Amino acid sequence: IGYGKICTIGAFIVAGFLELAIASRAPHSVSIALQLPQYVLISAAEVLVVITGLEFAYSEATPAVTSTATAMWYVAMALGNALVGAAQLIDTGSHATTFFAFAVMLAVVFVGYLYIASHFTYGGKRAARYKSSK
Repeated sequence: IGYGKICTIGAFIVAGFLELAIASRAPHSVSIALQLPQYVLISAAEVLVVITGLEFAYSEATPAVTSTATAMWYVAMALGNALVGAAQLIDTGSHATTFFAFAVMLAVVFVGYLYIASHFTYGGKRAARYKSSK
């Protein structure tokens, strides 16, 4: 999940620099191929965050609450999307500023993620697999 968050931060930084390049050049002079790194990074981030996050929520929850844990994952994703939508309403003056602001917000969230992940104790199915492998 952490690598996915790093990819997402990278995608927003690349998008910010691309917006700066677009703003400093003549209209229609920037190749669309310059968007490829952003798409590669955001696609990798989606795979690393969403799939591993859902698997983590499912494997750590007890069988009685696996559907609830999965639903909470989707609610958290929806709230994040709503926050991004609300942030888009704020006029920052340029798209680059918006992308760099998202990168900074994600970096702050990533620091919180690192703290929580470093103090996490595995339970559920993963703990049972770990104990049986010893």
